[in-house]
Amino acid sequence: MVYRVVQWGTGAVGVEAIRGILDHPDLELAGVKVYSDDKVGRDAGELAGREPVGVAAAKEVDTAGVDAVLYAPRHPSVAEAAAILASGANLVTTAFAFHPARMEPAARETLRQASAAG
Repeated sequence: MVYRVVQWGTGAVGVEAIRGILDHPDLELAGVKVYSDDKVGRDAGELAGREPVGVAAAKEVDTAGVDAVLYAPRHPSVAEAAAILASGANLVTTAFAFHPARMEPAARETLRQASAAG
């Protein structure tokens, strides 16, 4: 089975994640979310120091129908994470902001509800 994955953010962690997705036989890069205008339209492979792969980076990425989102923005957002979860995608992140012990109860509840909806 091949899992469709979106990479959310293309900083140091994000470009390493793109390389990992591209190198894994069971993963397909389904999209790349960027925040800066200078990266919009650039090929994901090129952003990761590779040959072009045919996936253009965009500021708006639809996560409906993807299996997972590797969420690695510079500034994590509960609202963004909740929207991803509500779309039905699994969310994977290294962001300490989402560790349950560090989160405010209201933020935890927002993510719980989004997970249940998705």
